[in-house]
Amino acid sequence: MEQLTNKIKRKCVAIFRIGLLSYCRIFLDRIWFRIIAWYFKFDPWHSSAPFSSRPYKKTVVNLANDLSPDSVVEIGSGLGELLFRIKARKRYGYDIDLGV
Repeated sequence: MEQLTNKIKRKCVAIFRIGLLSYCRIFLDRIWFRIIAWYFKFDPWHSSAPFSSRPYKKTVVNLANDLSPDSVVEIGSGLGELLFRIKARKRYGYDIDLGV
């Protein structure tokens, strides 16, 4: 019972910290990625940290876009969420998980 109470408290703190709308967005993104992980048979840990749940990812994309690159290479690109948002003519992503 105490574990459940602690889990609920953590969820409430997260909702208060980031807002209900952002929390719902993260929740839905994780569900979507788990569905595609099941469908495409890649390791589901890729779905645990979507773009919406990691503010640093937005910072990385903004920094890259400020440079106006012609091409971008991302090693360990996972599902390609960063590459998708970087405005470059050529974008290359490599990951050791062939499913992604």
